[in-house]
Amino acid sequence: MPNAQTEADRQRFRAVMGHFATGVAVVTGLGPDGAVGMTTNALCSVSLDPLLVLVCFDNTARTLPVVQASGRFGVNVLGARQHDLSGQFASKLTIGLGEVLAMGHADGEPLVWYRGAYTSVAGVGR
Repeated sequence: MPNAQTEADRQRFRAVMGHFATGVAVVTGLGPDGAVGMTTNALCSVSLDPLLVLVCFDNTARTLPVVQASGRFGVNVLGARQHDLSGQFASKLTIGLGEVLAMGHADGEPLVWYRGAYTSVAGVGR
């Protein structure tokens, strides 16, 4: 049986996991009432054959039912200068798998989330 977690435990966990740097993306869907989207850092590649990506959705995310109904979603990996866009779509983080049908990329630094804030990886690994 799991131990009961205190607020202090949750805050410490957030601080520890905050040291794991991740990219930031906006996942979008199109439904009968228009477009919806959510900011996430719970995104990763799953397979090269077929091309598959994994996205985590909260069960209460407004984007989830639109994606479920349409059977499709878009993934927009954000660049370092897109903090504001990330904030516009910020929401809670259930898992979705999608086959990649089209793709493209732009040059520039990625938007990275590290220790509870946006940061840059400029110069890392060079």
